Amino acid sequence: MTKIPYFSIITVCYNSEETIQATLRSVSSQKFTDYEHLIIDGGSQDATLDAIQELQTSLTKVISEPDGGIYDAINKGLKLSLGEVVVILHSDDSFADQDVLHDLHKIFLETDADIVYSSIEFIRPDNTSAATWVPTNFQHGDYRSGFHTPHPGFFAKSILYDKLGFFDLGMPIAADFDLMYRFMEHSSTKSVKLDKITVNMRADGESSSLRNIFQGFLDIRRALKKQGENVFLPIYYLRRYAPKIGRKFKTG
Repeated sequence: MTKIPYFSIITVCYNSEETIQATLRSVSSQKFTDYEHLIIDGGSQDATLDAIQELQTSLTKVISEPDGGIYDAINKGLKLSLGEVVVILHSDDSFADQDVLHDLHKIFLETDADIVYSSIEFIRPDNTSAATWVPTNFQHGDYRSGFHTPHPGFFAKSILYDKLGFFDLGMPIAADFDLMYRFMEHSSTKSVKLDKITVNMRADGESSSLRNIFQGFLDIRRALKKQGENVFLPIYYLRRYAPKIGRKFKTG
């Protein structure tokens, strides 16, 4: 009988030779070890696979083949995952400390949460802190008022992906927002905040450019329409994006 791990950590990568080993070390350093680590590589042309092989453990599974982008790769990982809780850790991100999985396991068990959300820290190329994203406390209905929590600090039980769906590939920038909206605002789910930084994220992520922020406008509008939300978009965008743009200029 196959042992079911508590966590499925999904890492997607493509030509990530410069950052992937830091991600792998942050996983292998975790004190809580009841996990599987699925690495979904998009067919890297550099030394990414060699870098992975150097640090690969018995808990690591690697799939390398072309994909349709980040969210398509994550969806592949979700279909392969066996764990009770899904952790998505990108190849240029890392866990903030050795206790992240331990603390997540504890809060899921103690609160009977379906979703745990937390803070993240943006890291410059020289590994100094650029900014911290601390989400506000969530209550059902908050998304229509501009609530947003950082996706790297978002952790959900795998059964939610089966019940509520995977990432919408029609949203190239904000499929994570759409998924978190669907999950957290569903009437049956319980979301609990973990008051700590769980993930260090490089400040030059996929969605951080001003061009991609604009594309995010379009994706967010579509996500709101999908949920039947009737909001005044100019005010919504001001509430939703002012902090994000502020962090962008702060981090450079």
